[in-house]
Amino acid sequence: MWKKYSFVLILFVPFLFSACYKESAVIADSNELIFNFQMDESVEKMVNKTPGRKIYLNPDPFLYFNGNSYVTNSMSTRGQGSLKYRRKSFSVNLGNTISFDEFPEKEFEKFKLISMVYDYTYIENKLAHFFLKKVDLWPLTTFLTEVKLNGNHNGLYLFIEDPENYFFTNKNAEVFIRRGYDAALSKTELNTKNATKSKSFYKSEFKSLYKIIVDYQGDELYNKLQEKLNLQNYFRKMAIDFILQNADNTDEVFFYGRTINNEVYFDIQPWDYDDLFGSQPHEVGNSGDVGTAFGKRNYDTYNDVIEVLEGKLVFTIEDDLDYIITEDEFLYQKYLIELDYVLAQFTPTDIEQMFDVLKERLDPFYAIPEVIAQSEYDKSSTSFEKFNNNLVDKEKFLIERIDWIKVELSKQKTNE
Repeated sequence: MWKKYSFVLILFVPFLFSACYKESAVIADSNELIFNFQMDESVEKMVNKTPGRKIYLNPDPFLYFNGNSYVTNSMSTRGQGSLKYRRKSFSVNLGNTISFDEFPEKEFEKFKLISMVYDYTYIENKLAHFFLKKVDLWPLTTFLTEVKLNGNHNGLYLFIEDPENYFFTNKNAEVFIRRGYDAALSKTELNTKNATKSKSFYKSEFKSLYKIIVDYQGDELYNKLQEKLNLQNYFRKMAIDFILQNADNTDEVFFYGRTINNEVYFDIQPWDYDDLFGSQPHEVGNSGDVGTAFGKRNYDTYNDVIEVLEGKLVFTIEDDLDYIITEDEFLYQKYLIELDYVLAQFTPTDIEQMFDVLKERLDPFYAIPEVIAQSEYDKSSTSFEKFNNNLVDKEKFLIERIDWIKVELSKQKTNE
């Protein structure tokens, strides 16, 4: 019904804006495939100039995309580190659904627009998504796009459908949890349609994972964890984090829970990959973020981490779950099985094709002067030369790294 009457809204909206959005010009007839949000100019200025805290845009903006207008039920800035920058990321909840020609079978009501301010050539999240999708860890729709605020270009963004909404709708998840540091929970949301227990109950179920890793070891530890967590998927995520040298991952993973055989069972959805190819993991110099289930652990230098790893094929041990997977030999060997599986999915030809796709998708955006200009507000600015050089460097790096890991893996696998 919305689409049927959208032309009426397009005619009506300018009059609505004239009353509520006194200083803004309305672009109601734009056919651009760009997310253009119309809001009061004072709201736009607040978004651009307010650092470090989340903002709910009020009044709710209107969205124009491909000649259609959409009402937003809510729109806010999002992210932790990215809030410091002028080009904010956004969480958007429409009052209706939007669809795209590239994905005709899907409609979206809630989605994220990620500004990628930490990725100076805008390749890291998309590259990670290719890896994750190959091993069935990325079901979410995502694509590169542009964003405008009141017709003012705001640079290149990554569209991602809302993960919470996806798993509540498509996987019958009862609870959606974002892990924080030291087994804390930075976010817990219930699916009001089918959650059968309280929020505190699901939190307790999740935290029981961190009791299991202390109380058991060896095959018994493995079996107990298997009853509560999709370890295969968790191992595969760890493997991809190792290959890509993901330097920020403890709080960049969601756990969604469902009741199976009268027990809450958790699976995972990896999230933001904007800190790949790190020279060292996040725990170095951040002792306050390191898990404490096994006592206080400090890593003042990367050498401190390397000493604990003793050559193990893991990039980070910041979280206690990753730590025990590395330390418990039975768990580690199970992890190596999944690392072997992940490596087998990525031949040099696969890697080359991934980078060809990245170039094909990003080249058109690098031809847009405003995209380059807006990168000046990111952590590091971009350019077509930087982009091409980074593609060449990272393609070569990954092909060589995967070859090296395969050699090291062959030395560490047991016959079990």
